[in-house]
Amino acid sequence: MSNECGLCVWENNRFRHLQQVGFNPIGRILDLDRNSLIITDRKGIAKVNKHTLKEEVYFSKEGMGIIRPIIISSEQQIWTANTQIHANKINILNKDLKLLQTISCPPDVSIQHLMEDKQKRMWVTTDQGLLCYDVRSKKRLEIPFSLNQLSRQKRIHFLQPYQQGGLLIGIANEGIYYYNNQQDSLLHIHTHQKLKDKTYVCYIDSHNGIWLSNQKDDFQYYPAQLTYSNLSSVQESMKDPFIKDLAFDQEGFLWIRSSKDIICYNIQSDQIVSHWKTDLFFGNLFIDSRNDIWIINNYLEVRQYSTQQGKLNLKRTYSFPNNVFSISEDKSGRIWATLSDRFAILTPNGDFTYQYVPNGISFSQLRTLKPTRSMILFTISNGIYKFGDDQQFIPLDSLFVANPNTITVDPKGTYWIGTYNTGFIKYIPQTHEIKRFDTTSGLIENNIKSVIEDKNGNIWFSTSTHITKYDVQNDIFSCVYDKRFTKGNLYGINCCAIAPNGAIYFGGSGGITVVYPDKQAEEAEEIPLNLDLVIVGNQVIRNLPDRLLLDYRDNMITFWYSGLDFKYGASLNYAYQLEGFDKKWINAGTNKRVTYSNLPSGNYTFKVKVRKLNGEWGKNELSMNIHIQPAPWKSPWAITSYWLLGIALTGLSIWIIVRWRVQQERLALAERQKEMNQEHIDFVTNISHEFRTPLSLTYAPLKELVHNVWTKAAANC
Repeated sequence: MSNECGLCVWENNRFRHLQQVGFNPIGRILDLDRNSLIITDRKGIAKVNKHTLKEEVYFSKEGMGIIRPIIISSEQQIWTANTQIHANKINILNKDLKLLQTISCPPDVSIQHLMEDKQKRMWVTTDQGLLCYDVRSKKRLEIPFSLNQLSRQKRIHFLQPYQQGGLLIGIANEGIYYYNNQQDSLLHIHTHQKLKDKTYVCYIDSHNGIWLSNQKDDFQYYPAQLTYSNLSSVQESMKDPFIKDLAFDQEGFLWIRSSKDIICYNIQSDQIVSHWKTDLFFGNLFIDSRNDIWIINNYLEVRQYSTQQGKLNLKRTYSFPNNVFSISEDKSGRIWATLSDRFAILTPNGDFTYQYVPNGISFSQLRTLKPTRSMILFTISNGIYKFGDDQQFIPLDSLFVANPNTITVDPKGTYWIGTYNTGFIKYIPQTHEIKRFDTTSGLIENNIKSVIEDKNGNIWFSTSTHITKYDVQNDIFSCVYDKRFTKGNLYGINCCAIAPNGAIYFGGSGGITVVYPDKQAEEAEEIPLNLDLVIVGNQVIRNLPDRLLLDYRDNMITFWYSGLDFKYGASLNYAYQLEGFDKKWINAGTNKRVTYSNLPSGNYTFKVKVRKLNGEWGKNELSMNIHIQPAPWKSPWAITSYWLLGIALTGLSIWIIVRWRVQQERLALAERQKEMNQEHIDFVTNISHEFRTPLSLTYAPLKELVHNVWTKAAANC
């Protein structure tokens, strides 16, 4: 593919391009052979090596510029216009970009496009019609009669091979035609596309789907099996293009209301039958069982019309003291006008009687459900009430629904209720079974605007920008995405109707989407996923590795992802999970970006999955492994050192404690020994004292006695 800086190629899940290339926009890319491409840029035509993306050979002449009319023929020759603007010559080159021949076209034409069909005819579209040449002989051929009549003196936007040898031709301000080459016949297809813009490009895929772009706003996709169309043409003459009401009368005419317009549309002829405009205000449009049309006019007035062949005839006008919000009809055929605080009921003589709802109930609208004509009252905070056989409003069993928007009842008596921002509800009164659907069940969004049943028993409903079919039997969803309902265009509340032929019409600010339930929708295929961008901190990671290694300071990561689906890419729903951090999958809706911050170090796996249009999650999940390195003080070596240091400190502490305890025990032992020594001394001292005292008492008298004896003995001698 190309961008403003030249060629780039998608391979191995990333883009590769030449570095340091300045502004070099490319107009066309053609596949020449296994090794080479043919491109057109500002200098002319170049042959480019697929592997190196370098230009090998150039063909350039004055005025060429970025040429778009260029094709490689079945003879491996390159046919191209001679100039970028007002080209009236065709240059034929060989594979090495050598000029072989120049074909001169009529001088008053400007070549727009070149195309070769299976019969080896080279078709040249111009601003004055078609030209045709034989690829082998290079001679001009006659245009088939019907095709010549259609295209003569007209600007041809595109011409493409289409369906078994036919041609698809786009004519300015007229539309798209299919030319059957075998029958020489033309069929006007996709009649609502008039090709009114200045330029268009067209591509036909392998399923015969048509991709159309005006090269400025967006593209339109038309599948080979048309499942829907858009009546945007009715908005061109409307004062207010936001369609609020749709209803079919008993003659099969479609009635359309906006706040400023009432339109009757013939769906058979695709024409507006009648159109009424006002500078005031048109309110609710309602068609009763007698085929009378009731229209609220300027809030305080209701007008009753009879209708025949799309024409309105005023029968009567009713005035009210309060604003009228809606018109309904009960099973008895009585007309109810919803006022701000009560209901006005039309009597047979043309007067109104009034009925109030139970005290404390604040209501929003009263609706008649066709074909049963049962009436349902929507309240603001009290759920849903039905109008019973006793002519009173009673709660719908024990079911409480917050903020109901729309409701329908199928032939089995099952209620299908759309709510504001809380999804879709199925309620079976016989069993009191309740089943709820929301974005986790497969819905595109939870704001349900309108709901209706088709003739096959399947339920269709509109959200703000999509239409969804719920296959009741198989319990799966499928989606219709009308590109008119984008960029602020929304579907209206209770703005849907079913035609006599079974087609379903949904209205809003983007026109009217017509859905054909009998047409088989395309099978929901697996959607490839791509990780577009990863931002770590403020740095963009351009070449994404299989395993992302990050520093401890890079703990804020932003992932950008997308599903590669060009038809419904904007409406795809995603879910993501960061294994190792998130405990479960997180529903992201249509958001394609997620940021994680303050992630701790460790191993993670970022995973993304996308929901297919049938409500099922795709099987091809996108994943990327991530490793955030720990901080130096949290590294394994640091943690090991911390453990070793801790063990050493613990050992040292134990050694000190043991030493202290041993020392304390030694001191205690020494003190005890000292005490024991003292006790021994005291004991010996006491013993010696005990022995000494008696001896002292005995010694003195004995000594005196001995002395006396010796004295007496001496005296005697």
